[in-house]
Amino acid sequence: MFMEQTDLSFMCLKENYGGLLSPDDVRLFYYDICFENETENSFMYDWNKEIEAYLSINNITIDAVLINEIPQSFENNKVFFTMVSSDKDNKAVAFFRHLRNSFSHYSIGYDGNSFCMKDFQDKNKTIQTMIGKIDRRYFYGLINIFFKQKEKAENEYSKYLTPDI
Repeated sequence: MFMEQTDLSFMCLKENYGGLLSPDDVRLFYYDICFENETENSFMYDWNKEIEAYLSINNITIDAVLINEIPQSFENNKVFFTMVSSDKDNKAVAFFRHLRNSFSHYSIGYDGNSFCMKDFQDKNKTIQTMIGKIDRRYFYGLINIFFKQKEKAENEYSKYLTPDI
């Protein structure tokens, strides 16, 4: 499901949380998450029953909270983030915005087999708007559900544009 791209092994993130991202992880975040966010395709994602079921089955908590409810330390398989008006009450849009920011601002890395991610409201990184630690395989599983949603929506939209004659 990943886009065609060139070798990104030259990209290097700061060691914020114990380890650097692999080239495959960099491709995922750079092309599939950041690019999608920049083109506003994340509005095709839906925080639906399939997402909730996946999270529940795998004992993962990912939720939007108020800024003063953001924990200050990482917890296994828990991600908390804030929402703003530009998210248009779409939890998935907010989640992907924070993922993009975490990658773009070098606030992501590894702790063992888990991604550790943060996002901040300000340049000085004093006001935290996301914190999360999630097992890499669960993260990829979750992201692939969102990608399948988008693919389905695009297919339905293209049928609308080219009706059968």
